[in-house]
Amino acid sequence: MNNQFSKYKPNSLVAWMLRLKYMIRWPLMRSSIKESVAEHTVEVAVIAHHLAVIAKVKFGKDTDPQMAATYSLYHEASEAGGTSDIPTPVKYSSPVLTEAFKALEHEVETGMVDSYSDNEIKEYMSKFIVQRSIPAKYKTLVKAADIIARYIKSMQEVNNKNREFTKAAERAGKDIEHYSKELPEVAYFIEHFLDPCEKTLDDLIM
Repeated sequence: MNNQFSKYKPNSLVAWMLRLKYMIRWPLMRSSIKESVAEHTVEVAVIAHHLAVIAKVKFGKDTDPQMAATYSLYHEASEAGGTSDIPTPVKYSSPVLTEAFKALEHEVETGMVDSYSDNEIKEYMSKFIVQRSIPAKYKTLVKAADIIARYIKSMQEVNNKNREFTKAAERAGKDIEHYSKELPEVAYFIEHFLDPCEKTLDDLIM
């Protein structure tokens, strides 16, 4: 691999990932509660792990929950490496922009992987960092988990009377409906696990 993002210091990928805690999501929107990309990543990993468990034990699918969680932990690696958090409406506003952003993300991901000095570690980690390498079934689970996390955050903001997130909540809700029709594990999660995620602390206690 050789690209313009190949100048990362040797073995610096972990350091870049740990900087996700300094990156704020929704940077162009007024948020009641600031959310770091690191926080978002953990939420997506928890949700994706549950989606994979549901797929496996309830619907007999050949999924590995641990792999789903691990793929999720690195799904924003390119943001840590330099692309930052690109607003969803901008990223998907046209096929040309979408392709350009995805190409940039790929360049950053491969550059970060190139920072490993050990070729065996580089080869092993590449399958988690480079999003194009992820098997389709896990990529879909992680994407669904990402949307669910986005919906939960948006609804928290809307419930705090923050109209800034109204459209984001609507878009995420429509995306969830789509994935619920495609993946029974998503529909199951929405039916059994989503409601508690929107409750207050007191309402979570029997």
